[in-house]
Order: sequence, then structure tokens, then C-alpha cells
Amino acid sequence: MRVDHRNPQRVDAVVLGLRDNFRGELLVDFLKGKCESAQIYWGVNPDADKDAIQGFTYPRREIYLYSRRLLAGELACSFGHQQIIHEFSSEKTDWLLICEDNLLLCNLDTVILRLKHTHIHKPSLINFFPNRYNLSLAPFNPSKMRRNFTIPSHTKCYAINRSGVASLIAGYKQWTGHGFQADFPPFYFDAINFYFFKDIRLETDGSSIIGNRQNLKQQSSRFTRGMRFCSKLLELITVTERHVSVRAFFALKVGRLLAEKINT
Repeated sequence: MRVDHRNPQRVDAVVLGLRDNFRGELLVDFLKGKCESAQIYWGVNPDADKDAIQGFTYPRREIYLYSRRLLAGELACSFGHQQIIHEFSSEKTDWLLICEDNLLLCNLDTVILRLKHTHIHKPSLINFFPNRYNLSLAPFNPSKMRRNFTIPSHTKCYAINRSGVASLIAGYKQWTGHGFQADFPPFYFDAINFYFFKDIRLETDGSSIIGNRQNLKQQSSRFTRGMRFCSKLLELITVTERHVSVRAFFALKVGRLLAEKINT
């Protein structure tokens, strides 16, 4: 990775939202003035398109990775982000900036400026909405970028470079038939490198199409999560067709638990 102020990178933006409840008019207008292009991608409504969403579920895989069935909103969100990767895979861009429509404009100009001067050749994803599930080492470059050793839990705003998009397309072909996940599917961890900027914080208006998700997290005690993790770890060792690497499994299960303990 290098920072180059003489040869700016091309940044194209996509805003994900619902056609009947779009909240990102100001966001799209702002991105059109800052990026090479800015487009809207209409996602799947989790209430109106329940039948379509159910066709992409894989109950056993959901329980294996998340210890519960995923909500319709989580599946719809995951499906929308996957479709964006496929839809814009042929774009001649250096960075594809993907935003959800409830993202506020605060610090977004800084995000775009950083992307224009960040050159990474390896398949990479920069998450601009880090939280307590981030686990990283000390900064290794002047731009305050850090390598993330856990799978992020928010898709509010992130950017993927050109080689990263190609790597994810190949990964999705292998993942077909094994269901969608919440946030970033675990195979992302094998396909690309995760990064985030330590000094950038973005905000949303607080709304979400994923209802009751926080309540689900609160209902699960640490002891329960620990017992579930042990049982899944045993299954990981004994099951041969798990469709997720040990490395990705630990980044999701162990990494997030460790990061939460350190950052709380």
C-alpha cells in the first residue's frame, strides 16, 4: 500500500436503498460532486419480497456461523451488497465506494480524498464504519490505515479496489448455494484484505431496515455465546464440508469476541 498525491485514483460510488423509502437524496448529490460517478442501486425490500429472500436462505449455515436464524432484513441487505458487486464488476474504477442510504455526510469528503490517494494492488476492502469488533495491529503507514484481523460487522460504508471486486466475484461463484450471511460473508476474509482508517468516523441517522437485531444480541449472554462457540468449534473440526476456512471461522468467532473484550 502506498499514498500517492500525484496520481489520484478513480473513485465511483453506489448508494444502496429501497425504492419505496429512499433516504439518500442528499448523499447521492454530494457523491456526484466528489466522485467520478454516483449511482443508486435499489435493494430488496425485506417486507415486500419475503418469498424472494427465502430462496436465498440456508438455515444450517446461518446457525453454524451465527448461532441463530438470520432476520429477513439481514438477508436482504446481504443480497443487495452482493448484487452491487456483480452489477459493477465491469466498471473501470480504482475504488468502488458502497454506501447505504442512511449515511450522513459528516467526514465523507475526507473518506473520498483518502481513497483518491490510496494505492493498493492486492485485493482489499476499506471499511469506513469500524466498531468494537475491529482487531488490528499498530499503524504501519503515514495514512493511519490499519489491517483488520476480524470480519467487520457493518456495511454502512466501505470501498473495494478493482482487484478486490474480481476476487469477490470468484469467491461468490464458489459460495453459490450456501446461503447469504449478515454483514460480510466469511469467505470475504479469504478473498481480500480488510483495512480501516483509525482517525475517520462516519455516522448514520440511526435508522435501519434490520429490525430487532440489537435485541437479539442482548438476549444472548456471554456464557451462552461461549457454549455455542465451543460446540461450533467442535463441529468445525469434525465437519469436512463447512464451506468456510478455519481462518475465516476464527476471524468471525474468536476474532470478534476478542476484539469486543479489548475494545469495550
